[in-house]
This record gives sequence, structure tokens and C-alpha cells, in this order.
Amino acid sequence: MIDASAVPEDPLDTPPLLPQDTVPATPFDDLAPGLAALGFQQAAWRGEMMSRPRPGPGLRLVTRGTACLTHTESGLCTAMISEGFAIGSSTGVWLTDGAYTDVPFDQLCDAYGSAAALAVWIRAADLARSAVETELTCFVHHTAPRRFARWFLPLAGTGEAIHLTQVELARLGGLQRTSACAAMAILQAAGALKVMRGRFVIQDPDALALAACDCCTRFASPDGRGGPGQMKGSAELIAGPGFVAP
Repeated sequence: MIDASAVPEDPLDTPPLLPQDTVPATPFDDLAPGLAALGFQQAAWRGEMMSRPRPGPGLRLVTRGTACLTHTESGLCTAMISEGFAIGSSTGVWLTDGAYTDVPFDQLCDAYGSAAALAVWIRAADLARSAVETELTCFVHHTAPRRFARWFLPLAGTGEAIHLTQVELARLGGLQRTSACAAMAILQAAGALKVMRGRFVIQDPDALALAACDCCTRFASPDGRGGPGQMKGSAELIAGPGFVAP
């Protein structure tokens, strides 16, 4: 299992849920600006499994940190998500300390109107489908080092050691342990990572970006033009399943 020893025992030792005067951009900002500031905010800890959403329909947005979403049965990685992006009732694990906010559907309607609320749901559904399709395509067409490098890019700015064992990486990537070990060795030889027992540190984000595949979910509006929150380059993230049907 992912190291859970990093989860603080003191419930009062909770980092701020959002930096002061900061609301993360989301792919929904043209429909519902400032969406991440609504709802019920909660902290999450590195190594912590995803908690279940509140009862009733709602949208969950990451406001800080990075998480890996996983398939319920196989444990395969279905998406890497970071602040500003939506998650649903998916299983997964937090790779860094983080925070998220749950926005009930009725609050979404009250704040933006029913038309905008429904448009957010539709976009979240599109992103969820696109995330799965992209990850599956990447699994078929790209080597493990390139996939791992793309996964790790959202973590490049944390400056923290990432606590993932080779066994866990192998499970997330659908690989044998020896293949996961070889992939990490390639990234270390390229100067992107420093691999240690049960963890690794990102040494050179540029080298990591060079090694990464360019798979991404395009955060586009329904007409395909692209919208606020769209990211560019090999550091693009894949948005996870972002909705619970109302």
C-alpha cells in the first residue's frame, strides 16, 4: 500500500485549504466563474485514499494538491489530476497533501442558474469520458517511461519526495515490477528523477517534460474551441471523472 505514515495524527495540524485570495482556475470558469470557492472544503493528506462524496448529487473540485484516480477493480491509473479539476466518486489516492471542495448541485443551481449548472454537468461528463479514452490510448501506444513522466509532471512544483513504491507503480501502470523498475531507471538516467527506496524526487522538471508523452485531455468547450482552464504542453493533465449524475 502507499505509505500512509505521512497522514498527520493531529486533526488540528491542517494546512490552509486554499491560499489567501486564490481560487484555482477550472475548465468550467466560462460557465461558473469562481466555482472552486463554493461548497464544503476539506483537507486531504498524502497517501490518503479518496473519500466518498457527500450524499446527494454534487461536483467535487480539487483546490490543492495532486491525486491519482484508479479503476475500482484493476487498480490501474485512470487519471492524474491537480488543482482546478473535477473528480467524481472515483477510487484513488492522494500523491501530495491537498484539498478539495464539494459543491452540491442545488447550490450550483442557486449560484449560477439551472442552465449553467446543467452545462457544467455536461462538460464534466465530456471530460470524464475523454480522460478514460486518453489514458487507454496512452497505455496502448506509449512506453512506461513516457507514461510515468507524464504522470509525474504535475508533481514537479511540490519539491517533495513522492512516496510510491515500484510495486505500486507497477499496479497503476499495469506492468510487472521489473518493467516499472526499468522505467524508473530510464528516467533517473535521463536526470529527471532521483529514485530511492519507496520514493523518488523530481530533480529536473525540464528533463521530465522532455521524456513525457504529450497525451492530454483537451479542456475544450462543446464546440471544440477550447475554453478557460485549458492547459498546454507536455505537462498537461488528464481530468478525472468529474460528475455524479443529479
